[in-house]
Amino acid sequence: MNKFVILLLNILSALCFLSCGTNNQDSQAITEIREAVDKVNDACPIYMDMGNDVTLMSVKYYDNKVVYDYKLNRINDKVTANIDDLKTGMLYMCKAEMNVLPENKKFYENIIKTGTLLVYYYHTDSGKSISIEMTKDDLESVIGTH
Repeated sequence: MNKFVILLLNILSALCFLSCGTNNQDSQAITEIREAVDKVNDACPIYMDMGNDVTLMSVKYYDNKVVYDYKLNRINDKVTANIDDLKTGMLYMCKAEMNVLPENKKFYENIIKTGTLLVYYYHTDSGKSISIEMTKDDLESVIGTH
């Protein structure tokens, strides 16, 4: 009986050690995601001279999501009909962003590592809106795992 208790305690200790190590890594990645999000959000609103009066209003992290809130002058009906094409283009834009700065690469690696959902929410003053969600699998399919 005594050997069984010692064996059980050893197994439980090993499981705790392994699970704590994984949580610490994920916790560190989430902390880094939050710091990056806060840095961008502190600079908001950010006007982007792209035509259509694109303004990044805020970036927030909550419920394992990073939500980019953009305000536009208008949303074309053709865009709403082709959300999948827009999403694909945005995924390739994320891939290109990874090569601009080491911080960008680390950000997307952490997003993939933690399974954080990226949400791009676009809206107009008239109330029209679209939302594009990028999952870990979406990002891995284009960016890959590094």
